Amino acid sequence: MVELIRTGREFGYEKLTAAVELALDRGCADVAAIRHLMMSDQLQHTVGEAGEIGALAAYERPLPTIGASAFER
Repeated sequence: MVELIRTGREFGYEKLTAAVELALDRGCADVAAIRHLMMSDQLQHTVGEAGEIGALAAYERPLPTIGASAFER
């Protein structure tokens, strides 16, 4: 409880209240989870662009599939 009050000072009590309500709605009361919810806007990362793999393309294989033919062998 004390750690949540400190977190409220750091991020604001409105944001703390919203995070606690969201955590409780999801069935969680862990301080770390509530802190994570409060910091979720800072955890957004950009996705990098795919690069050329050059010679490694020789090792590319199709993804396996699971179907009836896989079990008929």
